[in-house]
Amino acid sequence: MCYTEKMKFGSLFLAGFVFSTSLGVGMNKIEVKELQKILNSDPQTQISLIGPGSPGQETTYFGPLTRSAVIKFQIKNSIPGTGFVGPLTTKKLNELQNTAQNIGIIDIYATDKKMIAIQRGLYTKLAEGIAAKKPPDLSEFTKSNQVSKVIIQKISKNTAKVGETISIQGAGFQNLNTLYLGPSTPITDVKNFAGTISFTIPAISPGKYDVVVRNSDGISNSTYLVILPDNPTDVRIESIQPLKVRYGESVTIKGSGFSSNNNELHTTLGIIKGIPSADGTTLTVPIQIENYGEVAKHGTGVNDFPIQFLIVNNSGVSSESQFILSL
Repeated sequence: MCYTEKMKFGSLFLAGFVFSTSLGVGMNKIEVKELQKILNSDPQTQISLIGPGSPGQETTYFGPLTRSAVIKFQIKNSIPGTGFVGPLTTKKLNELQNTAQNIGIIDIYATDKKMIAIQRGLYTKLAEGIAAKKPPDLSEFTKSNQVSKVIIQKISKNTAKVGETISIQGAGFQNLNTLYLGPSTPITDVKNFAGTISFTIPAISPGKYDVVVRNSDGISNSTYLVILPDNPTDVRIESIQPLKVRYGESVTIKGSGFSSNNNELHTTLGIIKGIPSADGTTLTVPIQIENYGEVAKHGTGVNDFPIQFLIVNNSGVSSESQFILSL
């Protein structure tokens, strides 16, 4: 069979592909790669942030990470969370394939990816300078090389309900813009008033949505918005142990309102996604922020840095807390 290719979130998927067989752990098939691409198209079901299985590095192997992502997908779509791709899951996957073709889903993370690449290069240069015990050459990062003209600087609030109005401040907004709540919910003709755009949350399912602004000058960086249900769960941090860690060590966070498999730790260094909680009250998180590892390797452990953080999931956003990172 001949398939056409279409760009989706930085990965090529087979636009005419139809899922017709069941899939499970241990299988090695082309269907698994197409499955991974669909899972990676939604940050709530993404397989991995980096490495094999991550966006752009999908594989044909159905392993534990794919199973975990399938469970997230099933729970989100009101399908029993078995981790096995049976008839109900196959039907939903084919519906999403058709939707993607019809609405022309875009890569809302295009600018974020560019920013990550620049940060990775910067931290690598810093690590090289530390290892060589001399100032690193950062000239390539001081050049005027703007990632995007369209920039989100501030969102009025990160939690709201359907029907509420949200404002976003930024730069590069045009008279009319398209705003995306996740990759598949565009809001068109959003007007700009002196660097601020406002929109009313449409009738969509509760949950966490990444938000970008798009116009003819490009796509902005992303921020996030949690759309709350009528009776929201309170996401709360009660304690963290230990209070001081080295890079790569784990902290255990006690609290309430944690989801089973889709919590995020938002820190001043970066974001750690896909953190599970077996009981809804405990999170165990290795402090490994992408791009920062190379610098951390050269730390002596004598310098302490306070790291502000909060927990974000489909139920809401916690208040801010803090731990100490020793480098």
